[in-house]
Amino acid sequence: HVDNSIKFPTIKTSCLVPECESPSDAPLYNSEWLEHAIPGEVQLDGTYKIDHCFRYKANPNMTHDEVCSPHKFLNETIKCEQWVFDRSNPYTIVEQFQVTCAENEWKLPFVGTAHFAGIIFGSLWTVFGDIYGRKSIMLIATFFMSLTGIGQALSTSYEMFVVFAFLNAVGTSGVYPLAFVLGLEMVGK
Repeated sequence: HVDNSIKFPTIKTSCLVPECESPSDAPLYNSEWLEHAIPGEVQLDGTYKIDHCFRYKANPNMTHDEVCSPHKFLNETIKCEQWVFDRSNPYTIVEQFQVTCAENEWKLPFVGTAHFAGIIFGSLWTVFGDIYGRKSIMLIATFFMSLTGIGQALSTSYEMFVVFAFLNAVGTSGVYPLAFVLGLEMVGK
């Protein structure tokens, strides 16, 4: 049996536990109190593998200034609202747009789907190149690709990132085929 399922990237992340850390204090991924605050299991090598999407609910009878200890948390889990990422990993859209947990697995390959849909849609540039001239359409496509690439880099949400990934691929699809045909026409056989 071959497992063909998509694997979620192994980016080390844990829930932000506001009772023990503050997002403004640059929280650490591997804190010593994680076992008390986040459910998980001890591995054969002695390490603690945490759940990346749930944390233990805080005990309402404890004060906020107490140290993070086992009695500060109940045995009831709640969904994470914010995450802490291991800083040894590169900064990715997973961290930037908080694309974590199993219900968001589809979001990562969807960026590629949007890109290739843009490539297909952008093939219309070649039709316009035949009608209005390859050089001028290629310059317009290059300008469009540049603007949407900047938009993608400056995206502030996942949805915005996907839209600009699509639009950038539309522009890219106009640049390369037109440049190839222009070069072929200049050089000849």
